[in-house]
Amino acid sequence: MLFRDTTGVPHIADFHRELQASARSLNVALIRREPEMDVPSDQVELLAEAIRSLTTGLALWWLDHPEVPRETLVAVVTRIVRGLVEP
Repeated sequence: MLFRDTTGVPHIADFHRELQASARSLNVALIRREPEMDVPSDQVELLAEAIRSLTTGLALWWLDHPEVPRETLVAVVTRIVRGLVEP
């Protein structure tokens, strides 16, 4: 349910938008909570969306590549996110 709805059913599309907004809001809160993450305020929501879409994209990829260990996926996400938040 993390992914975009293509059924055209309005209440399902609304639910998906709310779910995406909720995930983005949680990422915003995590970014703001970490003092060592010196992210300019006008970039926080964009960074939160980048992290949300990154994890969603890799989750979709992983569905087609179940042979890849979870630990490998987590290591890649961690590497990318660190690159996004470091100056």
